Amino acid sequence: MIVNRDNALENIAYELFTHIAFVEKKAIAPGQTGDLPTKSWILETYTECLKAVQAPQPAGRM
Repeated sequence: MIVNRDNALENIAYELFTHIAFVEKKAIAPGQTGDLPTKSWILETYTECLKAVQAPQPAGRM
């Protein structure tokens, strides 16, 4: 993946989001199997991911 410094954190957050979607069995791309996520699930989950990469917390403090 090519990462632009202007949006590097957003790219990392999106990668984290896709891993969470996989683990929670959410179909976020065409052709994937699983439950369709709601708009609120998508927005809330991505927001949590973005916050996690913008201001990481020590393990056990999240």
